Amino acid sequence: MVVKKAQKRPYFLKMLRKMNLSQHLLLSYYHSTIESVLTYGMLSCYASSSVVDKKALQRIIKIAQNVTGLQLPTLDDIFTSPCLRKSHNILRDSSHPAHNFFELLPSGRSYRTVKTLTTRLLNSSPA
Repeated sequence: MVVKKAQKRPYFLKMLRKMNLSQHLLLSYYHSTIESVLTYGMLSCYASSSVVDKKALQRIIKIAQNVTGLQLPTLDDIFTSPCLRKSHNILRDSSHPAHNFFELLPSGRSYRTVKTLTTRLLNSSPA
């Protein structure tokens, strides 16, 4: 569903380029329409989406990149930046309910994984 919505947006980006808009305005349009459609629901379904779906979404980004003439972030970058930002916010806020899930290992370089009684959580996300 996200692919179908996102496939419609580059057409309007091409029309704006034909009207000789600046790269700054084209980039602004990309962020407000195409990237917002891509990030919609991405946190919940991106990790489990198929390679075919990821390639289709990356193709849309590549089309927008060719139209704007600017280097745009990849699909993985679009996905990881909100996740990292959210986890950094949780780490900074000690009153956050999920703050206790982030426990450093004795080495101090990486975090402990969530303890579960079954392997259901481990099997649910690709690693």
